[in-house]
Amino acid sequence: MGWMPAATPEDLSGAVGDEIDRVFEAEDRAPERILFATTRLGTRDRLRNEVGFVSWEEGDGRAIVCETVDRVKGSESDHVILVTTEDDVSDSLLCIGVSRAISGLSVMAPAALAGRVGLSG
Repeated sequence: MGWMPAATPEDLSGAVGDEIDRVFEAEDRAPERILFATTRLGTRDRLRNEVGFVSWEEGDGRAIVCETVDRVKGSESDHVILVTTEDDVSDSLLCIGVSRAISGLSVMAPAALAGRVGLSG
C-alpha cells in the first residue's frame, strides 16, 4: 500500500507512469490485473487519453482498465490505484474505491485525502 502526492492533474502525468512501472516490477502484476479508479470523469478521461488506458468494455486481457469508482462498484482487481486530485471526496466513495483491491493498493491524491485512508508521505 502506498501514497503518491497528486494535488493537480499535472501531478498525475509522471506519477502514473512511475507507479505502473513499480507495480509491474515490484509486484509482477499483469496489466489486466491492475485497475485505475478515479473519483471524477475528467480525470478518468484524461488518463485514458494520455496514457492509453481502456474502459471495462474495451478491456482485452492485455490492457490496464481505468474507470470511475462508481463504475467499478461490485468488482475487484489484484491491484487498485485510486486516483484523485480532490481532497473533498466522500467517505463512501473512498470506501468503495479502496475496497476494490484484492492484494495491492496505491493512492494518488492530495495529502489530506491520503491521511484519511491511513497513508502519509
